[in-house]
Amino acid sequence: MAKKRKRPRHWWVKERIVRGEAAKSEAARLARDQRVYGRAAEPAPPEQPSESVRAMSNGFESSRRRH
Repeated sequence: MAKKRKRPRHWWVKERIVRGEAAKSEAARLARDQRVYGRAAEPAPPEQPSESVRAMSNGFESSRRRH
């Protein structure tokens, strides 16, 4: 009898399995949403960052508006 090959147990195998399962669940969720809500005309616009977030990312002085 031939020796049974072991499955590879590297991190990338587990990562690939996890990604596949996530993609399946996302596809199922999208299909369910499409059945419930119908096809969306256009995707929702991305959320605009608030003034405080902009101030933190740009530095306090640079976020002030000079008139």
